[in-house]
Amino acid sequence: MASFRFRLQASLKIADQALQQSRQRLAEELQTLKALQLEERICRIRLLDALQGKREASQSHPADLGKWQTYTQQCEQSLRMAQARTERQEEEVSKARETVLEANREVEKLKRLKEKQWAAFLEEQQRKEQKILDETGQILYQLQQKEVIS
Repeated sequence: MASFRFRLQASLKIADQALQQSRQRLAEELQTLKALQLEERICRIRLLDALQGKREASQSHPADLGKWQTYTQQCEQSLRMAQARTERQEEEVSKARETVLEANREVEKLKRLKEKQWAAFLEEQQRKEQKILDETGQILYQLQQKEVIS
């Protein structure tokens, strides 16, 4: 019996490797996003603390109000920068997800093609085997008919 050989096996292997790489990249991008989100939360907490300090200084220590005002502005700027970095990273994560989806579609497409070709191969092998059995049956029948006549 002939053996099945999928002509696009190399392509399937390459597509599978691309899928693994894109998954790895997505994991890295998600890890970076989580770190940036944490940084953004920390900036937000610092800003809230700065605003609270500014309020308290305006009520009890007016001389420190300028320092708190400067610190609050720095915290606001840090928060805006952290938000911008987080937004850019979310875009990178979105791109990485799309890459994973595309790579997965390619792998699935090649796997379905391989399954179809495997099924066609099996069907062809069964046809060949049936043809051999039919020919064997005909030969045996002809031999039996010759024996009966003789």
